[in-house]
Amino acid sequence: STYSTYSTYSTYSRLAARSTSMCDCSHNNAQWEAMFAELEQYAIQWNNANAPLGEALGKWCQLQRKQHRNGQLERGRVQRLERLGFSWDSPSDISDPVRDVDWEEMCARFEAYRIEHGHGQVPKKYKKDPTLGGWVAATRRCRVSLGSARLSQLNALNFEWVSQRQCGSAFMTSFRELRSFWEQHGHTDVGRVLGERSALARWAQAQRRARKKNLLPPKRVAYLDGIGFEWSEQRCHK
Repeated sequence: STYSTYSTYSTYSRLAARSTSMCDCSHNNAQWEAMFAELEQYAIQWNNANAPLGEALGKWCQLQRKQHRNGQLERGRVQRLERLGFSWDSPSDISDPVRDVDWEEMCARFEAYRIEHGHGQVPKKYKKDPTLGGWVAATRRCRVSLGSARLSQLNALNFEWVSQRQCGSAFMTSFRELRSFWEQHGHTDVGRVLGERSALARWAQAQRRARKKNLLPPKRVAYLDGIGFEWSEQRCHK
């Protein structure tokens, strides 16, 4: 009968959906186990279980943090990651280099890095010590707010304020151009020197508008504050 045929088809559909779901679950479990095994090897090699972004393992680590924050990570997986020494906050994601970490300890770690490598160009994604990489980047961003005592302390350690590793993002490319302008002219009023229609002046205006609308991330604000960026158009054209 028609009903019997429909019932049989409905049952088959449910079984097929359940089978597909089981296959997907099995596949996802296999993927997770493969990435966890890779993280185990990473921890053995680098003495920490926090792979940086920029590679597949680092993106997987960020996904575990997000799922953990949202309560979506199984308890067994949480425990296994914690036993490995996994951090639920990315160690390199430092906003304030003074309050987020122990300042004196980080200065000592920077000094040790400089002695070992002969320079202070700590990569932001430093696998051996991701916290140090994040601290150096944050310190450069927040230079203007560190105070004379900390600036003197860093200068005594031969802290290198400009990274030689050039980030290729559109923001950083224009920021480096603005920083060069500031170093040459002692101010950031690009329009007065190059004209309001110059590409750099328009970019600077775009940053002001973005901040006014609360669309500019705090880290970018800190970069611009670090070179005395004038946020007020009136002050720029006085």
